[in-house]
Amino acid sequence: MIHPSASAINYIWESFADSYLDNNTLHLWREVCKIAKALNHRFNTDSKDNRLQFAEKMLKQISDVKNKIPAIDLSVEENYFLKMRSI
Repeated sequence: MIHPSASAINYIWESFADSYLDNNTLHLWREVCKIAKALNHRFNTDSKDNRLQFAEKMLKQISDVKNKIPAIDLSVEENYFLKMRSI
């Protein structure tokens, strides 16, 4: 019982975020989380069109976040999707 479960961690985070973060910050955090999770996306097919569309969508989301908050460093994610787009 030393380590909390994943559901306990999520509950604690949600309680903290609801108490201390404003709506704009929460929205931005969720956008960044989606981008970070997209790095692990696996395609069911080898369709180049699907990969290209996905990469373009993620690059637009990265650009939107960078336009809102230029200090956020999403260069790793951006480079990943740029490489995906050129494959």
